[in-house]
Amino acid sequence: MKSLRRAGAAAAFVGAALCAAPFAACSIDDLDVRGKACVDACPGGLPCIGGVCGGPAEGGAADGAGGGTVPDGASNDAQADVGPPPDCPPGSCVAPAPAGWTGPFQIYDGNPANAPACPSVSPVVALVANADLIAPPAAQCSACTCGGASGAKCDKGTIGPGCTACPAQTAPAIYGCYTGLAITSCSGGSASTALVTAALADGGSCPPGGGVATRPPVTWQRAQIGCMNGNKSTSGCGAGLMCVPTPASPFDRVLCVMQAGDVGCPGAPYSAKRVVQKGTNDTRGCSACSCTAPTGVACPTTVNTYSDNNCMNATGTFTAPTCQPFSPAVGISVGAPVGGSCAPSGVTPNGTVTPSMPVTVCCMP
Repeated sequence: MKSLRRAGAAAAFVGAALCAAPFAACSIDDLDVRGKACVDACPGGLPCIGGVCGGPAEGGAADGAGGGTVPDGASNDAQADVGPPPDCPPGSCVAPAPAGWTGPFQIYDGNPANAPACPSVSPVVALVANADLIAPPAAQCSACTCGGASGAKCDKGTIGPGCTACPAQTAPAIYGCYTGLAITSCSGGSASTALVTAALADGGSCPPGGGVATRPPVTWQRAQIGCMNGNKSTSGCGAGLMCVPTPASPFDRVLCVMQAGDVGCPGAPYSAKRVVQKGTNDTRGCSACSCTAPTGVACPTTVNTYSDNNCMNATGTFTAPTCQPFSPAVGISVGAPVGGSCAPSGVTPNGTVTPSMPVTVCCMP
């Protein structure tokens, strides 16, 4: 082994103690944030190792001129080419995210209208969430409507003696050929004429419509945007630390970690808790529409007069209600029900909006 003297070193320091903190051979600006290495103050860019630029002399101490020892055959130039580890900017070495947590990341916490994109130094989108739900307006409901009536059935019409004298007297309802039925005449009535009324509709319904909900947008007071570097470099940092770019405006000046759900923070340095929401549970809607029973359904009732008892030779066709001679016979037929309408019910909005999918974000105080 041979001892090599570094040029100019004697003027920079005397003995190993000169490179102890505060480093006499290095200015504070020459050190990384933990004081791991001298950067430019040692001759030839040598690192500060063991309190000496370039390392201690053989036996652990520097010689009087600041020289160290190198193995025989090694050059001083080779040792001078040993550079310091890459720098991590001051204040950028932080604790990594604990197991089960994501981060560290910088976070924007502010007006959703001003939410920024992730910066180039931390381009990975780690979180898109919100906080402080603004009470949303109720759903807007369209008016209820009712479609046309359907499903009604027509009862039989009625037939009775006389046209005007005895309108309250009616025979049982009847379809088909009417002949030979004893119709009691009344005072002033004529047994040779019959009052035929139209059949009446029964039942049926109308299909409801409307009541369609339109949901106004959900709004929040604060947007939560998390951005990560994604590199997870430890170069230039002490044991157990990683280098993370320092956040800049409009991002908060702190770093955070996160975990799904509402959970406790993992502890220092990530101890300031906030719970943000990634979604909503929106149940806003409208009450169901309904319709009353139909009214105004008509049952087309046709009355035919015949010259024979078998209703074979028609002599006239009339629409009930009508009063016609029934001698020797009349025929009554009823068609399918037509028309009719239903009245719609009212409609009211219902339901609420609640936050969902919580995420716990724990930041440095």
